[in-house]
Amino acid sequence: MLIITIGDSTVIQTVTMQRTYTVKAGQTVTFAPLAGKTYGDPPFAVSATASSGLPVTLAATGNCTLSGSTSPANVTLTGAGSCSITASQTGDANTFAAALVTQSFAIAKAAQTLALTAPADGTSFTYGNTVPTITATSSVGLPVSLGVTGNCSISAVTSPAILTLT
Repeated sequence: MLIITIGDSTVIQTVTMQRTYTVKAGQTVTFAPLAGKTYGDPPFAVSATASSGLPVTLAATGNCTLSGSTSPANVTLTGAGSCSITASQTGDANTFAAALVTQSFAIAKAAQTLALTAPADGTSFTYGNTVPTITATSSVGLPVSLGVTGNCSISAVTSPAILTLT
């Protein structure tokens, strides 16, 4: 109950008012920075906590996905570029919502190696004889383009291909 007295020594007026206030606690979300990754790295765990002890919700944008929407969760990289994970806690009847915390990180391109199955440099061939098939593969599964120079042609610009002497 709140009592307010208005006036001076000659006039006094007292007003009585009743007000109800809801008191809520504040809270913060703790979410550590995330280190850069390389596309192809295995999934990794992220975890955020609220000072209130309430569950924290996670959301991903960019080249990544989450295994679930509640912390902790695993992050899977879906391509090179960047990823941002946002942690939030909306509060409840006793606790205000926490400020959003977003952690972003770069995702580097994966390294690749090429494997080529072809005749060795300097190998001699006789015109009219069969020449081995040439194959090339990428360690990350991307298509490989082939090309030749000299007195020969190739049956396709993608692997596998057959070399023909011209």
